[in-house]
Amino acid sequence: MVLGIWAKPELSEATNELKAIGSLLPPLPPGTPGPFALSEDGKIEGIFKNIGLRLLQKTLVACPFFIPKRGREGEEFYGDWSGRCGVEQC
Repeated sequence: MVLGIWAKPELSEATNELKAIGSLLPPLPPGTPGPFALSEDGKIEGIFKNIGLRLLQKTLVACPFFIPKRGREGEEFYGDWSGRCGVEQC
């Protein structure tokens, strides 16, 4: 099995984007884990141990994601969201 999770916030290139998106959403219910909850030291190891799995390897890998700039390329990739967002740019 391969499991991919976010790196710790200070190591993730997505931290700022996730914070920006989160600021536009309603607050999570108290106690709800955030996107970096599984990146805490020992968290995955503990979960695996509790369900009887053994972690064979743990490593950081690059998983870049690219978001096209707004324009024709973005519309081809995402569709035209301008009328559905209630704001000028999504």
